[in-house]
Amino acid sequence: MNNKKINREVRNPGKFISVLSLIFFLMFFPLKAQIKNVDSLIEVINHSRSYEAIEKAKDKIPSYLHKVDYKLLDVVRQVKLAGITHLNAENNNVHNRFSNQLVEVNDQANFHVKIYLKQLDENNINKLKAMGIIVQSAVNKYNQVFCWVPFDAIDALSKDNNILRISNVGKTHHNTDPYKTVGDQILNAVTARTSFGINGSGIKIGVISDGVYNYQDVINAGYLDASKFHRIFDPLLHRNEGTAMSEIVHVLAPQADIYFESDGGDELTFWQSQQDLTSPGYN
Repeated sequence: MNNKKINREVRNPGKFISVLSLIFFLMFFPLKAQIKNVDSLIEVINHSRSYEAIEKAKDKIPSYLHKVDYKLLDVVRQVKLAGITHLNAENNNVHNRFSNQLVEVNDQANFHVKIYLKQLDENNINKLKAMGIIVQSAVNKYNQVFCWVPFDAIDALSKDNNILRISNVGKTHHNTDPYKTVGDQILNAVTARTSFGINGSGIKIGVISDGVYNYQDVINAGYLDASKFHRIFDPLLHRNEGTAMSEIVHVLAPQADIYFESDGGDELTFWQSQQDLTSPGYN
């Protein structure tokens, strides 16, 4: 009898294969759906350590969204997934739930951003206001607008051809301890400055990275000293790793002269920048 049962199962392998196919479909369909989802790609960009994975993810995001800082997009995604609307935002503690050190969103689900425009005039300011954007200030010299943008207006705003870049302003916080940054605390640089009276005076420090696109904003905010920061070569736009590195150097050694050169995105330029910063006058 057992032999007959076995023979019947062997003679009908289609049912067994169909079950396996169903199992594999249920296992991998959510993954495929997720890969096609733009919001999930933002997570890849923000958290992946693989350069190849990040570049592939960027290729799948609509080109107009490349104007928007990916950290900002990530929090917009979180707000949307939480079912936040302008009607229920104030009852959902949006500010405390979703704001972080880099991105600030208020309890009305508006994001604190800095917009770079091709042309900044009264007409374009009024256009922003018509979208429900609360304009705080405009910096005509750099075509920048500081404002609060509704979370559901980010997409439409980024499609505007007059908009070059949408960056997060960051959550305001006050530092009340002797350490200027976490890195300052880890390295205990404050002890060296206070105990030995050293602050980098007379020292020249070279920084090579991808770019210092927002260096003027950082200077205006007081995180870099204009008289101590020297931008020698910076051909790449919209890159800011060099800005962050220079800020760290300035915090640790506030009186040191910082000389920045871009790596240019290729080995030859990187090598040339090394030669420049080790030549007489810089070292």
